Amino acid sequence: MEERSSFFDVPVIIEAITIFFSMNIKTQLLEAIEQAPDSVIQETFNFLSSAQSDYLHSQSAGDAILSLLDQIPLNPEDLKNLPNDLAAQHDHYLYGVPKSD
Repeated sequence: MEERSSFFDVPVIIEAITIFFSMNIKTQLLEAIEQAPDSVIQETFNFLSSAQSDYLHSQSAGDAILSLLDQIPLNPEDLKNLPNDLAAQHDHYLYGVPKSD
């Protein structure tokens, strides 16, 4: 007789639940589209297209921060006054601890 270590295969159950809810949402959306007037369908399509485009063209957090920093006007004199050891001495600049060697 074959022994089973467990009656439930948890990863398989989780995958099945994920697929069920994913398909359930898609099914609900398709059913709602079937019953919606054309104007609502067009508005929904426009929103979905815009959301997909925004998602595909979104920047990473790092790229967004660099983009913002690029917009700050700095002349060469300002750059000379910035600390060149900021990363190495961040505790000094943030918390006021003595600089390390």
